[in-house]
Amino acid sequence: MLASRKGDLEDPAALVVLASIALDEGDAREAARLVARLRAVVPGAAEVRLLDALVSERIARPRSDWVSAGLAAVEKVQPLAGSEPLVAVWDRILADQLSGRPLPFPEDAAAKLSVPDRFLARWAWPQPPGKNLVLLGEAVRLAGGDERPLVLLAAVDVLASAGSTAMEGMREADIATARLAALTKLRGTPAERLRFLALAPKTETQPVDEDEVAAIEGSVVEDDPPSFASHYTDLARILEKLDPATASVFAQTAAMRFQLPPTSLLTIVDRSARGNLSGAARDRLAAALIRLSDRQRREGLLITDLVAAVSLGQASELRNDPSLRARAEAVRPEAYALSEAARCFYPLLALPIRSIQRAWAEQKPRERVFLHQIARRGLSCPEPKPQAKNAAEPANTDASGACPDTPAPQRDER
Repeated sequence: MLASRKGDLEDPAALVVLASIALDEGDAREAARLVARLRAVVPGAAEVRLLDALVSERIARPRSDWVSAGLAAVEKVQPLAGSEPLVAVWDRILADQLSGRPLPFPEDAAAKLSVPDRFLARWAWPQPPGKNLVLLGEAVRLAGGDERPLVLLAAVDVLASAGSTAMEGMREADIATARLAALTKLRGTPAERLRFLALAPKTETQPVDEDEVAAIEGSVVEDDPPSFASHYTDLARILEKLDPATASVFAQTAAMRFQLPPTSLLTIVDRSARGNLSGAARDRLAAALIRLSDRQRREGLLITDLVAAVSLGQASELRNDPSLRARAEAVRPEAYALSEAARCFYPLLALPIRSIQRAWAEQKPRERVFLHQIARRGLSCPEPKPQAKNAAEPANTDASGACPDTPAPQRDER
């Protein structure tokens, strides 16, 4: 355990960090000492009660898994009033992303990864606006030299987003050849059905065309196995080596790109009305969105459930079918109830305890089952306290309730 400097014992944020490190290292008694000091400095802070309960739990059951220990601590401190976090890690990350200044990619740590893993980590890491020439160059090389479906899918995503314009040190033909090579390797595999990744991103003003309808149609079959969990797990495993605190959220955001067309589902109805789609094509698009919704529900995640409701809602507008709208609305009550349960875990994720963050990441593929278990505990968890917002952008308020672990999925132009 690192020795505490005198100044740290007066700084609430430093005390939270030091107590978290002590818990991570299995030194619950040192953590108890630091929590006692934190109580003397900020007696009313939510972190004091939560850390105190967590320390007691670790002392009583040192071999308990971290998720169980965390939920037991949350139960002990009910009700836990919302408050400004003493260590505002997620506020900083969110503010940086909204202002176009995402966390810098950790090049030194990434240099220790294999070339394909480094590419996947760079692809999953939030990128600043504009083209990323390093990422594009890696995509071109790996599209022709790697065989892993996840690597090839990420390469296709990058190459499609590059558009048809030649870039510095790279010919348009090189990009097109690499894209074709990756798609050829994916042919005949389940990953091939995510071929809407090969479409260039569309703006809200560009109409839906036949290629887009066909790509969404071909992306889903009735017996498709869930794929999010495996993609998420592989990405989280890699990102955890760079930053355990952000691994889960960055892996989730990246894995969601494989679940969605390269345009916002919320604009598909408006965009289809701008083009020259026939009535038959609009009906095919609606049928494809229904199948996409069914697959998203099979993934078993809170965020995919919510996106499933959006897919059904858009299909109902395309067909003017109230029964589809009713199906979309039926998804929401369970999703909102589970978002309430998920909120109970967020104060724990705000603590810089790597063991808890890692445990949360590991349960993500079983999220719906996990959240039902939390809901059955009958916990009452606070609404997140409103934070200062960017003047032009809202805080992260997706349909699941503002939280650090379910950002709206975006497909960046790279």
